[in-house]
Amino acid sequence: MRLFVCSCLAALAMIAPAKADGPLFEADFKKLIPGTFHVVAPGVAIDVKISKGGGISGVTDKGDKDHGRWHLAGNNICVKFTKWLDHQEKCEHLSITGNEIKGSVFSAWKR
Repeated sequence: MRLFVCSCLAALAMIAPAKADGPLFEADFKKLIPGTFHVVAPGVAIDVKISKGGGISGVTDKGDKDHGRWHLAGNNICVKFTKWLDHQEKCEHLSITGNEIKGSVFSAWKR
């Protein structure tokens, strides 16, 4: 469950509202950062802060905290936290529908 939550956090933290529905492309993503995002996945909500310099940090609704690094690989966001995600880099393709950012198992909104 922790891996699932962290994966959702990582991917969703990087998203924000766009003008059109569909894939969230690299140029669109760059317009959203720096920023704070509210990520919701099954069983957890996470507030994630993403910086332009590649830093990322998050706090779950249960008070768990972590930080790490992010980068873009094409139209995927890749995240590696110090504790979450078993210390492994995870990449996720993001899409947007209205003001909701979606990954494979989460939704997010820019705050």
